Amino acid sequence: VQVFPGKAIDPRRLIRIDSDTVQIDDVKQAEDGDGLVLRIHECRGARAEIAITSDYRLAGFARWNLLEEPAGERQTGECIRTAVAPFEIQTFRIWLA
Repeated sequence: VQVFPGKAIDPRRLIRIDSDTVQIDDVKQAEDGDGLVLRIHECRGARAEIAITSDYRLAGFARWNLLEEPAGERQTGECIRTAVAPFEIQTFRIWLA
Protein backbone atom coordinates (compact mmCIF):
# COMPACT_ATOMS: atom_id res chain seq x y z
CA VAL A 1 0.00 0.00 0.00
CA GLN A 2 1.35 3.37 -0.98
CA VAL A 3 0.21 6.41 1.00
CA PHE A 4 0.24 9.93 -0.42
CA PRO A 5 -0.03 13.06 1.73
CA GLY A 6 -2.86 15.47 1.10
CA LYS A 7 -6.63 15.49 0.98
CA ALA A 8 -8.64 12.41 0.01
CA ILE A 9 -10.35 12.46 -3.36
CA ASP A 10 -14.14 12.59 -3.19
CA PRO A 11 -15.22 9.00 -3.96
CA ARG A 12 -18.79 9.93 -4.96
CA ARG A 13 -19.90 9.33 -8.54
CA LEU A 14 -21.78 12.02 -10.43
CA ILE A 15 -23.67 9.50 -12.60
CA ARG A 16 -24.28 5.77 -12.16
CA ILE A 17 -25.99 3.49 -14.68
CA ASP A 18 -27.01 -0.03 -13.66
CA SER A 19 -26.35 -1.59 -17.08
CA ASP A 20 -23.27 -2.85 -18.89
CA THR A 21 -24.92 -2.26 -22.29
CA VAL A 22 -25.49 1.47 -21.84
CA GLN A 23 -22.60 3.93 -21.78
CA ILE A 24 -22.33 7.56 -20.77
CA ASP A 25 -21.30 9.66 -23.75
CA ASP A 26 -21.30 13.11 -22.22
CA VAL A 27 -21.93 14.97 -19.00
CA LYS A 28 -21.57 18.72 -19.25
CA GLN A 29 -22.97 21.90 -17.83
CA ALA A 30 -26.06 23.13 -19.66
CA GLU A 31 -25.33 26.11 -21.91
CA ASP A 32 -27.51 28.40 -19.80
CA GLY A 33 -25.76 27.19 -16.62
CA ASP A 34 -28.95 25.66 -15.18
CA GLY A 35 -28.22 22.00 -14.55
CA LEU A 36 -26.29 19.37 -16.45
CA VAL A 37 -26.77 17.63 -19.80
CA LEU A 38 -26.37 13.84 -19.77
CA ARG A 39 -26.14 11.85 -23.00
CA ILE A 40 -26.14 8.03 -23.03
CA HIS A 41 -26.31 5.31 -25.68
CA GLU A 42 -26.91 1.57 -25.88
CA CYS A 43 -23.74 0.03 -27.31
CA ARG A 44 -24.37 -3.73 -27.77
CA GLY A 45 -27.50 -3.94 -29.88
CA ALA A 46 -29.82 -5.01 -27.06
CA ARG A 47 -32.83 -3.46 -25.37
CA ALA A 48 -32.20 -2.31 -21.82
CA GLU A 49 -34.31 -1.13 -18.90
CA ILE A 50 -31.98 1.04 -16.87
CA ALA A 51 -31.81 3.18 -13.77
CA ILE A 52 -29.66 6.30 -13.70
CA THR A 53 -28.69 7.56 -10.25
CA SER A 54 -26.16 9.89 -8.66
CA ASP A 55 -24.25 9.86 -5.41
CA TYR A 56 -25.41 13.48 -5.24
CA ARG A 57 -29.14 14.12 -4.72
CA LEU A 58 -31.12 14.54 -7.94
CA ALA A 59 -33.44 17.53 -7.69
CA GLY A 60 -35.06 16.89 -11.07
CA PHE A 61 -34.61 15.69 -14.63
CA ALA A 62 -36.19 16.02 -18.05
CA ARG A 63 -35.78 14.23 -21.36
CA TRP A 64 -34.15 16.34 -24.07
CA ASN A 65 -33.50 15.76 -27.76
CA LEU A 66 -30.11 15.63 -29.50
CA LEU A 67 -30.27 19.37 -30.16
CA GLU A 68 -30.52 19.82 -26.38
CA GLU A 69 -34.05 21.15 -26.51
CA PRO A 70 -36.79 20.07 -24.08
CA ALA A 71 -38.58 16.90 -25.17
CA GLY A 72 -40.48 16.20 -21.95
CA GLU A 73 -41.67 17.70 -18.70
CA ARG A 74 -39.40 18.15 -15.70
CA GLN A 75 -39.80 15.30 -13.22
CA THR A 76 -38.57 14.71 -9.69
CA GLY A 77 -37.18 11.63 -8.04
CA GLU A 78 -33.95 10.03 -6.90
CA CYS A 79 -33.71 7.82 -9.99
CA ILE A 80 -34.23 8.15 -13.73
CA ARG A 81 -35.77 4.97 -15.15
CA THR A 82 -35.83 4.58 -18.91
CA ALA A 83 -36.00 1.94 -21.62
CA VAL A 84 -33.25 2.13 -24.22
CA ALA A 85 -33.61 0.54 -27.67
CA PRO A 86 -30.66 -1.08 -29.47
CA PHE A 87 -28.05 1.58 -30.35
CA GLU A 88 -30.41 4.35 -29.21
CA ILE A 89 -29.02 7.68 -27.97
CA GLN A 90 -30.88 9.48 -25.18
CA THR A 91 -30.30 12.91 -23.69
CA PHE A 92 -31.45 14.23 -20.31
CA ARG A 93 -31.14 17.49 -18.46
CA ILE A 94 -30.54 16.88 -14.77
CA TRP A 95 -30.54 19.17 -11.78
CA LEU A 96 -28.67 18.34 -8.59
CA ALA A 97 -29.74 19.53 -5.15
